[in-house]
Amino acid sequence: MSGKTSAPAAARTKSQDAISTAQKVKNIVFTNFPLICLIVIIAFLGIVTSGSLFSSYNVQTILNQMFLYVLGGFGCLFLFAQGGIDLSMAANIGMAAILGARVLEVSIPLGIAVTILTATAVGVIMGLIYAYAKIPVFIQGLGMNFLINGMLYPLCGGRATIPVSRTLTALQSSTTEIIITVVALAIVILAYNYTKFGRECRAIGAGEVAAVQSGINVKRVKTMAFIITGLTCGIVALLTLIRTGSASQTTGANFNFNVMLSMILGGAVMTGGTGVKVRNAIIGAATLIVLQTGLGLWGMNTRIQEIVKGVLFILMIVSTTKLESKIVK
Repeated sequence: MSGKTSAPAAARTKSQDAISTAQKVKNIVFTNFPLICLIVIIAFLGIVTSGSLFSSYNVQTILNQMFLYVLGGFGCLFLFAQGGIDLSMAANIGMAAILGARVLEVSIPLGIAVTILTATAVGVIMGLIYAYAKIPVFIQGLGMNFLINGMLYPLCGGRATIPVSRTLTALQSSTTEIIITVVALAIVILAYNYTKFGRECRAIGAGEVAAVQSGINVKRVKTMAFIITGLTCGIVALLTLIRTGSASQTTGANFNFNVMLSMILGGAVMTGGTGVKVRNAIIGAATLIVLQTGLGLWGMNTRIQEIVKGVLFILMIVSTTKLESKIVK
């Protein structure tokens, strides 16, 4: 009798093991879907460009262009985890760079401080508005973006560009950028994955009402997320000044949309929560820049490139949302 009952039990156990193994494989594929897409895109563009995508010059160009978008992704990670995005980032970078460049004409240390503090102050204002006025983050970001953009021309003082000292531009080097990226990555991994603040950001994205009920100070966490984004804008503005040697009304243009696009291409879920990860910023920035570089080398004009990026943006929003729900933990 025991032999008869043990056979079906053994069969059920084997079936459960088979399902478990299959689900584990699916989990790996679903979790790494953006990375798989990046590999496929690199392989395809490498073929159609006859390998020119992999030349040392183009690889260096891709890494250089990725740098600021990776930093931008790191900075808005905490806000993204809450289900928000700061659409004023581009204008904030432009204003910080312009004010910083004007002060740099007098004092380099003071100019650096003004650049970073200006952008951080905008982050503080954005955080307070978002936390206490309860304006939808998308509308708030657009409004602030328009407001600051309207101030850029007067801040330039009628000049097309504002040059900065060669002492500052001499700081640019690939080694410096690598060090900054590694340090920023270590800080973000620690803060996002292993601190109470990081957990609270993900909890708000998973459900703000539940976060409030669990005792999380939502207003404080939201304000801090915007401050971090503002600080990041200041750092990006300073690095842009070092790279370009000048500031203008176009400094930082479209940075907010490119960061949002790269985060989505990297697999970040727009609703926030646990679907937002540190690697989204890196994979997404790589995907965006590889696409731009590869399509350009392939001979595609700018309009076609925008269409391709738009299609991929929509596909990634749909696919990441659906795949995230199918991951069994």
